[in-house]
Amino acid sequence: MMAAHLAYPNIDPHLASQSPYWPQEVLRHKLHLRGVIFTDDIGMVAARAEVSTKASVDIVLPCNDRPGLIELLDKGKPASESSLARKWERMRKKAPGKRH
Repeated sequence: MMAAHLAYPNIDPHLASQSPYWPQEVLRHKLHLRGVIFTDDIGMVAARAEVSTKASVDIVLPCNDRPGLIELLDKGKPASESSLARKWERMRKKAPGKRH
């Protein structure tokens, strides 16, 4: 599922890709999504990627800001093993083909 950078101010003051409400409450709890949640191209990587991952987006697509991506990776802390395991399991379940 791809979370867009849209605002729904009557429901949530944050962009959908940066708010915990949409990925956690709507997609995971109300709609029972078990797959992976992506952002679309987030542009300003350092400013938006951290917010999106804290909002429970699984994968951020930083398409056009290599310096910002490097800055984010340099200052960031690695994801926990349990967080990575959950994301991997969601991707594995959705992958076509034989399961091991």
